[in-house]
Amino acid sequence: MTAGTGVTCARLARRAALPFTLALLGGCAARLPEPAPPIGPSPSSRMLDAWSAARVPGFERDEAAQAEALAAALEARAGAPGWPAPERFVDDWRHRPWLTLPERYGEHLERARAGEADAAYLAGRLGGTAADARLGAARAQEPRLSWAHHGLAWRTFASGAPHRAVRGGQAAYTLARDPSERAQFAIALARYLDGAEERAPAENLLRLTLAADDALALRGPERALVEAELARVELESLDPADVRRGAARALRLLGTVSLDVQERLRLLLGVRGSATALVSRAEVELALLDARAAARTASEEESIERALELLDGGTTREGASGSAWRDRWVEAAGAGTLDVELTAWCQVLPDRLVAEDGLPRRAALRALVLAARTDADGTAGELGEALLAAGWFAEARALSASLGSDTLERRAAEGEAALAAVRALARRVDAQEAFVNSGAVDASGASSRERGRVDSLRELEDEVARLTARVGGTPARSPLIRYGPLGEVIHPGPRFSAEDDRLGRGAEGEPVPGLAALFDALGRFALVGRGVGQGGPDATILRLVGVEEREGEHLGRPFSGTVFWCQGADVPGRYARRGAAISGAALHEGYYVDLGVVERDRAHWEDLAGRFSARAGAVEAALGVRGARVPPELRTESTPALGAADRMRLAVMRGADGALRVPGLDALGAVVAVHEEGHLCDRKQWYPLSLGRALRLVSFAGAHGFSSNAIAEALEARAQLVALCCADDVRLAWIDLLDAAEAESSGGITPHGSAYRSLLASILRRMDGELRFGAWDDAGVDPERRLIDQLHRIEPELLRELAVREARSRGLARL
Repeated sequence: MTAGTGVTCARLARRAALPFTLALLGGCAARLPEPAPPIGPSPSSRMLDAWSAARVPGFERDEAAQAEALAAALEARAGAPGWPAPERFVDDWRHRPWLTLPERYGEHLERARAGEADAAYLAGRLGGTAADARLGAARAQEPRLSWAHHGLAWRTFASGAPHRAVRGGQAAYTLARDPSERAQFAIALARYLDGAEERAPAENLLRLTLAADDALALRGPERALVEAELARVELESLDPADVRRGAARALRLLGTVSLDVQERLRLLLGVRGSATALVSRAEVELALLDARAAARTASEEESIERALELLDGGTTREGASGSAWRDRWVEAAGAGTLDVELTAWCQVLPDRLVAEDGLPRRAALRALVLAARTDADGTAGELGEALLAAGWFAEARALSASLGSDTLERRAAEGEAALAAVRALARRVDAQEAFVNSGAVDASGASSRERGRVDSLRELEDEVARLTARVGGTPARSPLIRYGPLGEVIHPGPRFSAEDDRLGRGAEGEPVPGLAALFDALGRFALVGRGVGQGGPDATILRLVGVEEREGEHLGRPFSGTVFWCQGADVPGRYARRGAAISGAALHEGYYVDLGVVERDRAHWEDLAGRFSARAGAVEAALGVRGARVPPELRTESTPALGAADRMRLAVMRGADGALRVPGLDALGAVVAVHEEGHLCDRKQWYPLSLGRALRLVSFAGAHGFSSNAIAEALEARAQLVALCCADDVRLAWIDLLDAAEAESSGGITPHGSAYRSLLASILRRMDGELRFGAWDDAGVDPERRLIDQLHRIEPELLRELAVREARSRGLARL
């Protein structure tokens, strides 16, 4: 460090009243200007009022509270011109929830072009491919603008570079002008340091931020947030003394009303994960009971009840990906009301899964519904047997508890244990893949089986069969289907097809032996295989609702195959285990659709419809959005999406009478089906392998650099383009693209996100090119505004025709 730099750092440290900070980070990495004067007491206090109000549970539905908080934020803005905090609040609570952010974004861009640094920051913090440039411009225009430094640092951290984020985080912290800024920037900087494996500096930063008594000393709600972050860091320490301090701090915070629901739950999980040997269950329960007594709303009290449930270890199906229906069934089985729940379920199932009499087509489920109607309390024994035959083990255990039947409980527990064992196996395979991909090498010379490794698809099959033998017996060897460079899969069944017969796998119409037969008998569908870009063998096991054969064509390209309709995963696939919502996947000569995931997506539609129906004029305002006015080069900008997906949802739901009607599982599941049928169209083009088809397949792989990730993304884009052209209401398929654009800053686990964003950008460029020649003059498209903001205003058939033109350009349409 030079002498000049040392003087600068010392001066900045004094201004921050925390001289340790820069010393811990190795000195000041760059010269910074003198911080701007602190925000005045009145605007600072009003902004704190607004921010605190927004943290109260139920705020998003309380119009009176929102109006009061927004008034406080506007007062703060008037008292501190150029301070971004109030403007951020207005963006987040006036415009973002009610889907009117595009015009506001345009205003930010216009002011940024006029040289206003706060506007450049506000535009950049909304995201998009130009976010870094806009945040950089804000920092260049006003080097003292702490929010610009923070925005750049946070994006750097989110990109996976915590070491590089530290410098920007340090600058933001040093230039803070308000206690709330200091709190937020301290938490952010502590996370950068933690990510850079500098836990001790992170802990010291938070401690001394809490101890500061200067003009930016933290107030109550701000202290609670910083203390919660400090508790998290302490609980993750390897030092027992730190863990004890973190546990004590977390217990104290659990009993306050200063934290929101998620913050309190994170603390609870931290205590459970790091301090179970140091803190008694009674202490944690007492803190939660104190918090429940202090709860301000019914929703907050409910969240604490959930925390108390977590304290007891969660549900018996921990790690599974079920559905709201399955949760209700377990409760109803114990209460003797399963017949009521099953009748309601049959009414919402897709029509293809229900017979004319309203009962499920699948025999085991049909028998279950009938048993529930004739033996509602289970005393005759029919209901218990029907639950076991259908593979509804959790419901059978709930029924056994109400009956006191040890035999039923044991048999149900065996089924649950088998599925839990396969779940654990899947996590073990994940851990092995992470170990191998890290570059570790096992030089012992032992076989895979001796090392406890699962390297091949056959080894995975053997392990699954072993773990389920107690409930399913020992299955025969499963037929294996190979797709050349794109992967391999154990035949999922349930019967051999004509293609299988031609290829010598088995006689057409005969049941497929092995895992397919085993899991079909357990009421499950199992997808066990290795796919392109997925890294290692994998298993997905879902509860089966129905099976059907389908064939047809999309865009002149034929498809055929078996469709497995499922509802919730007992063993989520690798992508789902990493947090993705997987609603379907193509396989063999068919695909599956998980109605449990579709159901969770539908819950978002219902929430959206409820919020907008309850607020007068909200639907009209959202659907009236015409978009940000931008220069021509930004017209095709696809991110930030600024609520485009939800505006399209409102357009789909709004009927001629103005009422909002949520699509059913049938309609939403059908869109998933069309996407998967797009994959089957490709499969029909490439399989079964012959010399000509193999050459086409190699050519396709070569066009994508033989990269597994690039191939996977290309396949997903092709399938979704089919859905954009062929879905009954193509707007439902467009929503998938717009959701992907909305999630641009969060990266992605599956290839779908990047594939959909790329496809959206390509279609918008096509639309822009057509716009230049007047092709969209009669569609109401404003050429001076962003196209993504206007998609909800375009007639569905015009969107379909646009997608068909894109499909033709890619060789996917043979019409």
